[in-house]
Amino acid sequence: MHYSRLLFFLFLGIIISCTTNDPTPGADGLISLVKITAENPGANCATGGTKIDTGIDKNKNKTLDSDEIQSTAYVCNGVSGLNNLIKITDEAAGVNCSNGGYKIDSGLDLNKDGILGDSEVTKTVYLCNGNNGLNSLMNVSKEPSGDNCVNGGYKIQYGLDLNKDGLLNASEITQTVYQCNNPGKYQIGQSYGGGIIFYLDESQEHGLIAATANQGTAAWGPMNFTTNANGIAIGTGQTNTTTITSAQGVGNYAAKICNDLTLNGYSDWYLPSRDELNQMYIQKEKIGGFTLDAYYWSSSENDSDRVWGQFFMNGDKNSDLAKSNELLVRPIRAF
Repeated sequence: MHYSRLLFFLFLGIIISCTTNDPTPGADGLISLVKITAENPGANCATGGTKIDTGIDKNKNKTLDSDEIQSTAYVCNGVSGLNNLIKITDEAAGVNCSNGGYKIDSGLDLNKDGILGDSEVTKTVYLCNGNNGLNSLMNVSKEPSGDNCVNGGYKIQYGLDLNKDGLLNASEITQTVYQCNNPGKYQIGQSYGGGIIFYLDESQEHGLIAATANQGTAAWGPMNFTTNANGIAIGTGQTNTTTITSAQGVGNYAAKICNDLTLNGYSDWYLPSRDELNQMYIQKEKIGGFTLDAYYWSSSENDSDRVWGQFFMNGDKNSDLAKSNELLVRPIRAF
């Protein structure tokens, strides 16, 4: 299978599509295509980036039409203003691809010239043509923040369409690589703002900070008393804490301890919501200082007697914890 030369330098504001020129189809008469276009700033990429569509040329017109797209993903520009670039070139038959194929280089545009130079390449993968008429397929999907990509990114999987169904099934994947977002200014686990960053939003410029130590144990509040602090999502902990302290007034209880805390020069600490507490559990190793065999309070009220909390040994989220329990308190703050 032979493909004519493909060379793409992708940068914000210029739309370039990837197609083939007079390819020789496989035994089933179908070829796999990749279409790459620039993505304007918006919901998919806050600072713009690249859209990658892949699929099978079912109508054999050598163009990836909208109804042939099987996978779509976005490689977004870095938050520090550096664009992600992708360069695709033909790979001749040889050591990397016995029957030829594509060489796909990617990296950040460090010198901001819109061209992926050799010194800027951080990842190189090969999408090789198959033997015996089998097509090469590629899937691109979002990769959440974690061990593979600290600040998230994209997972690119390759393989041969062994069963010729036009889909890259799990058993057909032969290579997986990650194109990670630019780490930017902030990272999970970074010491900053009086504590440890444990959550970053999509902009990677704002997030949540955990205090580095527990602030003892305390009850959540009186039984048979409703505060209406029922926010559970990320971003609701501060409102919950204000609602609780306004309703319950003076005393030594979990939300009050956080609200009154001045630590490392900051006085805007609060009791995390259910989902904020869960993010702390997820990043507990990077934050440090947790008592694992114990429950921690959230600020999310369930009813007049019960509150959400989380067990840090296994992450169990419990909505049936009595307010009178003496549980651990770990404040957080936003930035």
